Amino acid sequence: TGSKVETRLMRARANNWLDQLTVAQRFMLGSLVILALGMALIGTWVSRQIEDGIIHRTATTTALYVDSLIGPSVQSLVADDELASAESDRLDWLFADTPLGQQVLAFQIWDPRGRIVYSTVPALIGTTAPIDDELAQALQGQVTADVGEAEGGQLLPADMAQRKLIEIYSPIRDRDTGNVIAAAEFYYGINELEADLAAAQRRSWLVVGGVTLLIYLLLASFIQRFSNTIRR
Repeated sequence: TGSKVETRLMRARANNWLDQLTVAQRFMLGSLVILALGMALIGTWVSRQIEDGIIHRTATTTALYVDSLIGPSVQSLVADDELASAESDRLDWLFADTPLGQQVLAFQIWDPRGRIVYSTVPALIGTTAPIDDELAQALQGQVTADVGEAEGGQLLPADMAQRKLIEIYSPIRDRDTGNVIAAAEFYYGINELEADLAAAQRRSWLVVGGVTLLIYLLLASFIQRFSNTIRR
């Protein structure tokens, strides 16, 4: 067929073109391909590390908020399964009239049994759910963070549906013993961090691309001199 003939012609032209290249030119062509692949792999890895670092920084900051602002407001969970009304009122105030509340899109507190004892979405209070890995780690005292869609189905605010968010779990401890008594779950909008992520990733790609180009130019210069010496 015509397509097969065209394919054979293209292969023949490519082979003829390669046959016309010198050994040095073939080496440089292969080096260019290898360096480009290496640049892509390293650049992707560095970009991922930058994203993880920014998310981890946000999670650490949130954990400090939890320890200093949220923890003292839920100490009734040490002796009771429910928050005191005064504590619920204070949490409502924190997420309505403070800078923390302006940044957090949704917040809820889980007890060790997987039940929500407080939420900025009142319909979720009292509901239970299976304890997933992130929540289990928070109940064991670890701070975790991930990027994904919010859980909670139709009960969450409409502006959170199908949005990429930073989900953070942070332990809440007994102020006297240090034991974990609950876990806090935060949702931050990823849009606020996209500018920082994009700028950091652009810088990383410029550095990786610049270093790769410098290596290729040095290698090309060396091979060209070596080829000229052999030719002479």
